[in-house]
Amino acid sequence: MRQAFLLACLVSGCATISPERGHDEVARILDARTGTGTGWERGSPDDTAISQRVDSLLATELTRPNAIAIALVNNPALQATYEELGISQADMVQVGLLKNPSLSGSVGFPLNALGATEFEFALVQDIVDLFTRSWRVDIAERQFNASIFRVAQQALETAGEVNRAFVTLQAEIEIEKLVQKTVEGAEGAQQLAEKQFVAGNITELALARERSTYARFQLEHTQAEVRVATAREHLTRLLGLWGKRSQFKISGRLSELPSSDPIPEYPEAVAIRQRLDLRAARIEEEILGQVLGLARSTRLFGRVEIGAHYHRDADGAQLVGPTFALELPIFDQRQAYIARIAAQQTSASRRVSAIAVDARSKVREQLLVLRATRATAEYIASTVVPLQDKIVEQSQLNYNGMLLGLYELIATQRESLEARRSAIASLRDYWIARFELELALGGALGREAEAAKDAGTEPHHH
Repeated sequence: MRQAFLLACLVSGCATISPERGHDEVARILDARTGTGTGWERGSPDDTAISQRVDSLLATELTRPNAIAIALVNNPALQATYEELGISQADMVQVGLLKNPSLSGSVGFPLNALGATEFEFALVQDIVDLFTRSWRVDIAERQFNASIFRVAQQALETAGEVNRAFVTLQAEIEIEKLVQKTVEGAEGAQQLAEKQFVAGNITELALARERSTYARFQLEHTQAEVRVATAREHLTRLLGLWGKRSQFKISGRLSELPSSDPIPEYPEAVAIRQRLDLRAARIEEEILGQVLGLARSTRLFGRVEIGAHYHRDADGAQLVGPTFALELPIFDQRQAYIARIAAQQTSASRRVSAIAVDARSKVREQLLVLRATRATAEYIASTVVPLQDKIVEQSQLNYNGMLLGLYELIATQRESLEARRSAIASLRDYWIARFELELALGGALGREAEAAKDAGTEPHHH
């Protein structure tokens, strides 16, 4: 009995659920591509652990790396995606288990004095399940690997969304401050115009113009405040925060342009090698090929059961022997099922091609956008803003020398603020374009070496 039990355990293979299985792979992939783990390396953490991690990351002003770390552990939609690993692992373990044997029996009671009680029992096992187990386990393990890549891809996309939302909020806060300065300048100009009009020094038309300018900038400032609030709420949702935690303060201003962008030599090839959604799609295509091969090779074998049979006749004779049951594939030879799998494999192949074409195109597109936004940001920072500053400087000198009126000086200062506003917007656009390129490549720029360590490989599960 003990030997039979050990044999059953050996045949069943790895029939246990490991909380960290899959989560450790996702965390490793994310760390290689972004420099940040998921916080779920050991499986689903409890709410207390998540809460403590979030509070520690919010203890000071929120930085972009910390925002990504919070989202990877606390984003509700991503948490739901992480749990798919548990579902996929359970499916994999279930496939590795043998089907239970079937026990059947019957008892015949006599209806008159001439009869006697008869007994009959049979114990049978489906042997097709036993012989196809290794194929099914291999397919299930590869499905689990595809799940790992899909979950990691979703985590990467969430990190990319946080990157975009964070720099957008930074930019909107800076722009709102500039608009506030413009409003203050317009308010001062209006107050001066009111006094000059009372003194009879300007016309009612000039006063109306200053009032209109002030009203326009007040409206613009209100719109800027709404944009800040909207950007903040978007980031808050991505971080999964509410209540007091939603009152976080972000740290610093937009990062300046880096000296260069570490674009890989063959970016399209990098995308094809690194993209996790493409790797998952390829695995699914290969899985369907395996399933199709298994279906074709077993199409003439339905249910095959072998077992032991015991029978006691009415006269007391006892019989024992083997029993055999074979499903005859006369009407159903799995033609429709095989046709369905073949169509699914073709569809999966088309999806692989579609993702690859989209990835290459997205990389080319985002390279163009990145170069354009970098050039724009550099031009505004190096040419437009310094020129406006020079104009303000000279205007101030002319005003001091009574060669320029106060209203002209204020208008010049407004133009300088607009130039700085354009500089902030162009810097924001650059960073967003860079994050979009990184997502298209399947990892952060400059981290191709780390990401390449597992390129083209699948995790192994025992």
